[in-house]
Amino acid sequence: MVQENISMRTAWFPAIAVSMVFFAAAGDARASGKVDPYDSYKAGDYEKALQGLVDLQIEHPEDPVLALHIGSVHYKMRNYKDAEKAFSQAAMNGNRQTREKAFYNLGNTAFRQGKLEQAVEWYKKSLELDPNDKDAKFNLEFVRDKIRRMAEQAKKRRQQQKQQQKQGQGQKQKQQPRQQGQQKQGEKKQQQAGQQKKQQQAGQQKKQQQAGQQKKQQQAGAQKKQGQDKQLKPAGKLRKLTKEEAERYLQGLQEDRKKYLKARRAKMPGARYRSEKDW
Repeated sequence: MVQENISMRTAWFPAIAVSMVFFAAAGDARASGKVDPYDSYKAGDYEKALQGLVDLQIEHPEDPVLALHIGSVHYKMRNYKDAEKAFSQAAMNGNRQTREKAFYNLGNTAFRQGKLEQAVEWYKKSLELDPNDKDAKFNLEFVRDKIRRMAEQAKKRRQQQKQQQKQGQGQKQKQQPRQQGQQKQGEKKQQQAGQQKKQQQAGQQKKQQQAGQQKKQQQAGAQKKQGQDKQLKPAGKLRKLTKEEAERYLQGLQEDRKKYLKARRAKMPGARYRSEKDW
């Protein structure tokens, strides 16, 4: 029965008509001392069972029951592709009972490969040949239920994705005004920083200009002072006067003093002129 573990019906069971060719070959194998594929299958030695069956198939390539046996061994070995080919051969060439078993096992093989829709079709074909097959009915309903559950899960995932997308869009819309505000604040800060930089540059330029003007003023003052010093500096060295030059100089001073005193008395009221003696 299926419960993630579908029941496998092979041609080894008494319910399946096994060809006389197989029994004759198995009897020959026992008589000759060779390993019987049937015994190897029952013992779980699927490699030996498969080898024996392949040897038999060389002699009887069209035998549908032998193909069903080979498919069963491949299925046990999980060689699902090879099992599918063997079961398909049995379904094409076998009688009604062999075909019904082959369709059933094709359904199991498709299920193992994840081909659920195809498994449903194979089980339906099996039930067309044997409507009373309880295992085929069970497996059919099991696979259909699995398909429904998978569809519901897929639908839930899509709904969750849509909901997450809506939530993401809502959060994005909420974040947009905040981001815009942060962007504006950032732009404002940049503008303020730019203005401060400009002000600093202007202040530095002003300081540089003031320093340049002060330097020019200092240079001009220094040049002016140098000019004044040049004017005050005597043209040459002082020389000593001779006796004659000294007497002339003193005589000139005395004459200048007399003239000054006369002019002063003349300006005074009621003053009379009195001649003075010469020096």
